[in-house]
Amino acid sequence: MKNKFILGSLLALAIGFTSCDFEEEDESYDGPLQVEFDSTPASAYRKSFTLAGATRIDSFKVQLIGPHQSEAINGTIKVDPNAKKITDPNGTNLLLDNAVEGTDFTLTNGGKYIIPANSSFGYVKYTMIKPADGRTKVLGLELQENEKVKVAFNYKTATATFK
Repeated sequence: MKNKFILGSLLALAIGFTSCDFEEEDESYDGPLQVEFDSTPASAYRKSFTLAGATRIDSFKVQLIGPHQSEAINGTIKVDPNAKKITDPNGTNLLLDNAVEGTDFTLTNGGKYIIPANSSFGYVKYTMIKPADGRTKVLGLELQENEKVKVAFNYKTATATFK
């Protein structure tokens, strides 16, 4: 009886070892290079400010999806004309005034960003100008694709509301 148990255990172990797949799965990304606004809380793609002074400089982080590149990635953004429709936490649609470039904000580097070589991130920098009328303004930015990178759909836009 003891021999049958030992033989059965050895047979089960032999079957177990031969049925295991010891090859490592390749988990590397092989899709097209993409960019998106980073959605982590520290660099949220939705921001809200009450400006204490006349201006405030801020930025949105742009994240590379794909392997690091040996050359810098240059990208552009455009102002999103549909950004004035924002949903508050209760699900209510709010219509705000779109921020006007030159009056309510300026884009550093003319709306361009750079993800340096061998890096995962770049930044879109902008300066908010306190609205003279005291109304809340919304600045919407949208990443643009080019011949080198596509734009991921999930986080292709970012908004900042300020007054």
